[in-house]
Amino acid sequence: MRIVFISDSSISEKGFLAHYREVPPRQTVITTLPPPPPPPTTTMATIATLPDDTTDFVTLTCYTEYMKAVIGKQYLISKGCLDCNLYISEATCTPDISKDKFTFYIPYDGCGTKRENYGKISTFTNIVNSTGDGVNPQFRFICKMEPRKNMEVTHNIDEFEHSKQGPKFHMEFLFYESPFFKQPINNMGYFMNVNQNAYIQATLYSFNINQILFIDSCVASPNRYDFKTETYVMINRGCKMDRTYQLFSSRNRRSISFRFKSFILNNNYSTVYIRCKIFVCKAQDYSSRCYQGCYKNNRIA
Repeated sequence: MRIVFISDSSISEKGFLAHYREVPPRQTVITTLPPPPPPPTTTMATIATLPDDTTDFVTLTCYTEYMKAVIGKQYLISKGCLDCNLYISEATCTPDISKDKFTFYIPYDGCGTKRENYGKISTFTNIVNSTGDGVNPQFRFICKMEPRKNMEVTHNIDEFEHSKQGPKFHMEFLFYESPFFKQPINNMGYFMNVNQNAYIQATLYSFNINQILFIDSCVASPNRYDFKTETYVMINRGCKMDRTYQLFSSRNRRSISFRFKSFILNNNYSTVYIRCKIFVCKAQDYSSRCYQGCYKNNRIA
């Protein structure tokens, strides 16, 4: 180590005193971890036209002695199956049920699994059925294995629709606190101040991805059973009647988002009910109500 002292003419004496200490260099420790094992091959079912942030899923994983099938609850709701219950043909083979999914562990030699042999390849098939209100999806899970090598060749998920009498879609109508429509308000009734913005989103869930929505009318009333005697009309026949009403544009016409400011009816009721009439139409059917817009005096505006 070399120290150089430089001074101007204000210092007349010779020499100097310095204090120093040595700091050891910082050592960098690099830890090498072994690479993680490759995950088992998994197939994910296609979910058509759902909200961008959806995490719904249907998956199948094939192991040497059984298959693992996972079906998300929100995925079932998005398909129109409300209060869904899933089962396979043998009642003793029940799924593990958590708050967000059903998980089936289906052995190749039990639970009604069908086996077909094609040379060295064996195909194992089982079907998961559903019961519930509205649409009832059915899932066929297929694992193709080479038993001698304990190897999976391929696998597949087939999905079918079985509907009872009644609607083949599910509609959600939710209030939100902001125009970002991220977190719905789950507590009903919803308490609001006068002139406070109310944000509402209606979303269509259906097997048929070629369906769109159109909001025809929205009416408020102090009586949940009477929307004619004393009302406040926000939308009528597709026409804006309330100056505070604003429809938010969206590429996804399976979802409608709008806002309005809270109001006071003539007698200052503490509770107000809202009823909206929403059309479900076939996409690109330009003769349908969804493409006609505002009706004024029996004419399209």
